[in-house]
Amino acid sequence: NCTGTTRQRGIDAIIDYILTQCHRSRGLTFLSGALKMAYEAIPSFEANEITDAIVPTMLVLLTDGQPNKGNGLGINPIPLVEKYQAEFPTAVLYVIGLGEADPAFLQELAAAGRGEAVHVTDFEELWKWYDTLAQRFQMTLHSHKFQQIIE
Repeated sequence: NCTGTTRQRGIDAIIDYILTQCHRSRGLTFLSGALKMAYEAIPSFEANEITDAIVPTMLVLLTDGQPNKGNGLGINPIPLVEKYQAEFPTAVLYVIGLGEADPAFLQELAAAGRGEAVHVTDFEELWKWYDTLAQRFQMTLHSHKFQQIIE
C-alpha cells in the first residue's frame, strides 16, 4: 500500500539487495536447493484462522534460469517442484528469468509449480511485473476469504 517516496525507497532497497547478492555470486545456480528450502518453509506460516488450513502461498524465484549445481537433489529442479506441489497444493511458483535464461525451461518450471514465468531484461520490467503479480495475488486472497465467508 506504499506510495510516493516511501514506495520508491522500498524499491531502491530491494534493488540494492539484489545487486549486492548478485555481486556475491559464485557462479553456481542451486535451484533445487533454493526451491526445497522455500517449499519446506510453507508449514511455518500461520494457518488460516477459520479453517486451520495452510494458506495459499506464492513462491517467487528470481533466477538466471541455468541450474548447474545439484548437491544430491539433482540439477533439474522440475521433479522436486512436482513432488512439493503435490504436498502443498495451495502453493504457486512464479519464475522470473534474468539475463540469458532459457525461456522454455522457465515455462516448464513455472508450469510444474502451477504458476507463470516471465523473462525480464531490466529492473523497470521486473518491478512492473512484481506490481502486477502482487495485485493479482491480493485479489486471489480476497476472493478466497470471500468464498470462506459464503460457505
